[in-house]
Amino acid sequence: MPQQPPQSTGRKTFYNSGLLSRNARQKENPELPTYTGNVNVRCPHCNVDSEFWLNGEVKDGQYGKFFGLRLNPKKPKAGPKAPIPAKPKKATPPPPEPDVIDDDDGDLAF
Repeated sequence: MPQQPPQSTGRKTFYNSGLLSRNARQKENPELPTYTGNVNVRCPHCNVDSEFWLNGEVKDGQYGKFFGLRLNPKKPKAGPKAPIPAKPKKATPPPPEPDVIDDDDGDLAF
């Protein structure tokens, strides 16, 4: 689903760029990423703009420290929910009629 271009806030939009800064909330909850930010990416094939959250952690590797990065798509802001239309009830077929045994001579065998 193509997304709309970012709404104009009076600032120029730089596609294929973003920012990453230290997460102030990480002091409250150590499980949160150390660095957070966002990225705006424009597809070179279809020119669709996509917004992503960017999370970063400093990690130790074989050749020293490096940034481990993770992108998560931004979810569009939810507006008022539209009521879900009720599903039409399916017509149930009438129950099958019981088999009727037609006895020609009218006598019942016991």
